[in-house]
Amino acid sequence: MKKKLDWNEERILEAIRAFVLEDCTTIKAISKVGPIDADLAKISGDAMVDILCIRYHNEAKRNCENYNLTYEELCKRI
Repeated sequence: MKKKLDWNEERILEAIRAFVLEDCTTIKAISKVGPIDADLAKISGDAMVDILCIRYHNEAKRNCENYNLTYEELCKRI
């Protein structure tokens, strides 16, 4: 069984912030360039961040001993 990380909460949050930013940057870089609807772009961007936060929230719960935040708390903190 894989040992859980013994990181403090701030270190976990910094890692989640970095992973979300890196993934968003990568997705934006490989996305098609074309006409942009500002409202649709905002909705798409928000959805992308939400999905990534859910992913990393679940990974933190599974892989870190000291992670006890709810998803809502995570969103407020990052």
